[in-house]
Amino acid sequence: MLKLKEEIPTGIICVKDMKDGQIGVIVKWSNGWYLGRIVQRYDDYLICLDEKKGKSWGKFFASPNQHYEDCQVRILEKGEMLIVAEDEDDACGNG
Repeated sequence: MLKLKEEIPTGIICVKDMKDGQIGVIVKWSNGWYLGRIVQRYDDYLICLDEKKGKSWGKFFASPNQHYEDCQVRILEKGEMLIVAEDEDDACGNG
């Protein structure tokens, strides 16, 4: 699992406003399993960077959809560090 080394308070944006290549942490989403997860936007994909088996949502940004309307992320800033932490239960409940 990836975690932030320390929190740097910054603005929060809707996930649909992420720019290609940006990395952020999910701070609000009706799909609560992914709260706190580190994600990156790549073209029309949203990729979860800290899943054991890899997780991405293809064509996530291609057209308006209900999945991202309530998803908010905090974009990571230059200088923020990620650390590899001891595994906790993954988003699917696997330890």
